[in-house]
Amino acid sequence: MNSTGRLHTKKHISRIEHYKQALSLLSWDAKTSAPLNSQKQHATIQGTLSKELYLLQTDPIFAKELRHLQEQNLNQLQQKQVQHYWNIYQKLSAVPLEDYYQFSVLKAFRCTARGLLSIFRFKSFYSCSLVTG
Repeated sequence: MNSTGRLHTKKHISRIEHYKQALSLLSWDAKTSAPLNSQKQHATIQGTLSKELYLLQTDPIFAKELRHLQEQNLNQLQQKQVQHYWNIYQKLSAVPLEDYYQFSVLKAFRCTARGLLSIFRFKSFYSCSLVTG
């Protein structure tokens, strides 16, 4: 694979990781500081971002690049990274996009609906403590 192809793959992986980080932050926000009655909106947003992440992770061009990289002489870390993304590609490719989207929305809604009260115990408006028992 030429340097242009590797650069494209690096940028693609970077986009995947950015979506994952954004979803993680949105999920944390929904669980800890989402306004009351915003669960449905947060879940829909998370579903939309999850759909975009799915499309990035199952992109046929990306899969072809990963396949090509598996044939290259890479160091051990690079081999593990390529294998990681290839495994994700294979698993997600078996799931229809709409099913993945619906699952993402339901999962996000379930987590958001439980919200902060299941994780923290409020002491006051500005402080709370983690429930450990």
